[in-house]
Amino acid sequence: MKMIYNILVLLLFHYLLAHGQELDSSYVLDTPEKAYERAVEYVGKDYLSDNWQETIQVRYEALQDSTTPFLSTLFGDGDVWRVLVKDVLVAKGISRKNAKPEYLRDMEVFLDSSTGKLLKIECFYGDQSYINKYPLSAEEAESQIDGMGHGDKYNFIPESIPNTNFIEALLNCRENIYEANRIVGQYVNFQTHYKMISLDIDTTTPPVQAWIISLIGLNPKHLQHVSNYPEYTRNRIRQIIDASTNRLIISSTVPCIGLNPEDREKMGFKRK
Repeated sequence: MKMIYNILVLLLFHYLLAHGQELDSSYVLDTPEKAYERAVEYVGKDYLSDNWQETIQVRYEALQDSTTPFLSTLFGDGDVWRVLVKDVLVAKGISRKNAKPEYLRDMEVFLDSSTGKLLKIECFYGDQSYINKYPLSAEEAESQIDGMGHGDKYNFIPESIPNTNFIEALLNCRENIYEANRIVGQYVNFQTHYKMISLDIDTTTPPVQAWIISLIGLNPKHLQHVSNYPEYTRNRIRQIIDASTNRLIISSTVPCIGLNPEDREKMGFKRK
C-alpha cells in the first residue's frame, strides 16, 4: 500500500513539474489587490523591489491589441487587468544598488479578468520611436509563425502558473536581452510542425507549456548574412522556452518585418 502511495506522489510531482500550479477556476480577479498578486506570480516575486506594493499600478479596461500574435484568437476583446510592476531586476547575482540602469525594467502584465490567465507581459526600455515607425501587425506575424500550417502553434493559454517565471525564462534567452527596446512575453501551450520533403520528415512535436519571448530592437548582428537588408527587417528574434524545465526549445527570426516599398525598389525588387 505504501508503495502505491509513493508512486502516486511521484506521479503527482511529475505532473506539477510539467504543468505548473493549476489556477483555481472559482477564484475571480475582482479587486486590484488580487490582480497584482497574480501578476507578480507570473513575473517572479524574487525579482521585485522591497516596496513593490507601494509602486505598483493597476488598471481595468477593454483590451486593445493589434500587434501581439494570436492574442485575439486565444482571448478576444474582453476586459483585462493591466498591472504595471516597476523596477523589476532582470539579472541574477547582482544587488539593486549595483545594478546598471538597463537591468531595472518596468513590466506591464495583462490578465484575463474572468480567469486570471496571463495574456501577455510587455517591457519597454529606451526610445520606442524606431520600433513604432516599423510596426508588425498581429495578422502578418501569425501568418509567418503558422507557416501555412507547417510552423508553430499556440494552442491555448494554460490554466496554470508556470514553474519557470517570466524573469527566469527571460534570463535564459540566448540573445543579449538588454539590447531590446521592447520585450513581449506570452505563456501558451506550444507545438511546432517540422516538414522537410528532401529528408521525408513530416512531424509535429508533443505540446508543451512554453514562454514565447519576443525581443525587439536588437542589434542586428545575428543576421549578418543579410547585412545588406535594412536594420528594421532583422532586429527582432523569438525565443521559445520550456516553462517546466527552463530549456530553450527554439530560437527563431520569424516573424520579421518585410521591406517597405521604397527599400524594395532600392534593392532591385519589384514593387508589390
